[in-house]
Amino acid sequence: MAQTADVDLSTLFSLDPAENRRLANLKYFVDPLLRLAVQYRMDEEIMWKISNAPWGLFRAYILCSDLFAWGLADSEAVLVNDIPKLAKAFEDCEKVDAFNTHWGTWLYCCRKRGMRPQGAAYTHIDPALWSLFDATGPERRVDAVNPYEPGDYDPIEVSDE
Repeated sequence: MAQTADVDLSTLFSLDPAENRRLANLKYFVDPLLRLAVQYRMDEEIMWKISNAPWGLFRAYILCSDLFAWGLADSEAVLVNDIPKLAKAFEDCEKVDAFNTHWGTWLYCCRKRGMRPQGAAYTHIDPALWSLFDATGPERRVDAVNPYEPGDYDPIEVSDE
């Protein structure tokens, strides 16, 4: 079993301010976020960036391309106070169906924005979870960025032929 390196927090206040920020970022943000990523297999939905600041600030984003608008590359930031909200989204999906937890990232994004997915995205979401997504915001009108009603998009029917 792999050993993890623990930081001796008794020395925290003797460190310089940049090191204090780095350790706090690791303890309260990076560690819990990566534990969620492993637990719910978020290998394709999460991306991160480490800033050039002296303490290497870690920033994380959930990919949500095409979730809200047709043909849009998009992501939603995850902040330290969002970790419990992200965990709750996974747990809510798990309550409906233990095998549908992978929709937790999209549910988190919808809840954070207070917006339902575009209609075409519903085609890819298990119908048992639709009520969770419907509860994230008001019903959306069909328009250029949301060209389908929920469930009406058929990727096989829409082709270049």
